[in-house]
Amino acid sequence: MNFEYKNYKLRKPKIHDAEGFYKISHDKEVMKYYGTNGTFYANINDAKKQVDWCIKQFAENAGRWIITEKNNDCYIGDIGFFDFIKEHNRTELGYILCKKYWGKGIITNFIKQLLKWGFNELKYNRIEAMVDVRNESSKIVLIRNQFQKEGILRDYEFEYGHYVDLEMYSILKRDYSK
Repeated sequence: MNFEYKNYKLRKPKIHDAEGFYKISHDKEVMKYYGTNGTFYANINDAKKQVDWCIKQFAENAGRWIITEKNNDCYIGDIGFFDFIKEHNRTELGYILCKKYWGKGIITNFIKQLLKWGFNELKYNRIEAMVDVRNESSKIVLIRNQFQKEGILRDYEFEYGHYVDLEMYSILKRDYSK
């Protein structure tokens, strides 16, 4: 697959992406709603484990792609599917982007492309995303891509000393096809 949008592209993860994972994980504004409870990669070896996890997703009928600029192969974020459940043809969508690139339509447009790939090539029936209830920007991105809010998962995560509600969004193949 070849995913591109303006000056950006998606590519499969490489071990040198660990540096990008490490750096983004220490940006408190980017990580504010990411569900990490302040647990960031302590070192590059921890970040390499995340790269390995991303690579592993491709063998499990999913895929976590690295976002880069076309003229620069450096990590600026990642996006893709994970936790594929074969029996139900269901997966979860996740994404993160360095704040320098926020508001440029990058995530919105790559979600659009990944939905096409997920429904047509990977044969998913359901793609879901869980979003911190305070993360208005992420909710807007999902709604722009035809995701529907299904409800609130109350006290779903424990972060920074308190429980956080998450909203469940999903898109079904039959909705996408319309």
